[in-house]
Amino acid sequence: VSKVDKVECGVGLYSNAGDSMCHSCPAGYKCPSNTTSTPVPCVAGFFSSIQQESCTVCPTGSYCHNVTGNPIPCPIGYFGNTTALQSCFACPSGHF
Repeated sequence: VSKVDKVECGVGLYSNAGDSMCHSCPAGYKCPSNTTSTPVPCVAGFFSSIQQESCTVCPTGSYCHNVTGNPIPCPIGYFGNTTALQSCFACPSGHF
């Protein structure tokens, strides 16, 4: 590749101006297009592993803070009965 050619990074990758290579999009971020220059953080309730073009909704029984690489299971004494939770709910009295 000559210095007059420009090469697009693939989906799930990004590069900053002046970079000589593409970088994997980090966990908790998305790189949605071939021309992504800055990874976009996943919002609360969503997660992503490395090199992803989109964020995935957090599954039932888990929660996802901002910029989460993996869903976090609800701890004992808490529950999550819907998707896209930012935190789990405390179990009511008489339940666990």
